[in-house]
Amino acid sequence: MGGGVGISVYGSHRIVTERTRFAMPETGIGFFPDVGASWFLTRRPNELGTYVGLTGEPLGAADAILVGLADVFVPSERLAVLIEALASLPARSSSAAISTTIAGLSEAPPAGVLEPQQPAIDRLFAFGTIEGILAALRADDSPFAEKILSVLSAKSPLSLTVTLRLLRLGRKTEPLEDCLEREFSATTAVLHSHDFYEGVRAAVIDKDRNPQWRPARLADVTAADVDAYFQSSAHPLFADKITEGSAT
Repeated sequence: MGGGVGISVYGSHRIVTERTRFAMPETGIGFFPDVGASWFLTRRPNELGTYVGLTGEPLGAADAILVGLADVFVPSERLAVLIEALASLPARSSSAAISTTIAGLSEAPPAGVLEPQQPAIDRLFAFGTIEGILAALRADDSPFAEKILSVLSAKSPLSLTVTLRLLRLGRKTEPLEDCLEREFSATTAVLHSHDFYEGVRAAVIDKDRNPQWRPARLADVTAADVDAYFQSSAHPLFADKITEGSAT
């Protein structure tokens, strides 16, 4: 979760077990999914990444594979054998040889939560605004929609709006560096915001789980509030690689 995602998601061979819990819960602390999330959550032509980025709901092994955040399932009881098998491979073994070794100890994961809900997620999260997504959830009378509406109502309205904009821009952005640059620029605004410090207070310091967001209502989030997160950085991370307009 969180920082662990930034380490694992870019691996060449991403293995999950029945113990895996994958989540990006940043909208619940007044932040947004970073470490390139606006890139890796938007590489597939569906809305699963939008759902993951906005709700912060945890994923098990099957769901992580479905979203494209992991590759294979290996039961945890086989990990020691897998490590030994990988360590026994010749130095500089090919990626294919590594994949074959892993495949020999992998199996289909236990059923996840998201696959049965994917048609609903693709329909309910296909909008370009948080208002559109919330309206679709309210109009849907399913228990799933009711649950997710409750989940989103607890998040920072500003963070939800910024996150959705990052995801929509990320979907149209090919280089990972450009998404990282955009997220880095947005972090500057986070550090000057009320919601990040309030979210950390409520979740980590006081642990009262009762953040007082500012603004408290989605209707009070202004264009200026959101635009502050999308200003070009004076010190780009990838000055030699950034493409024109990537920070907007």
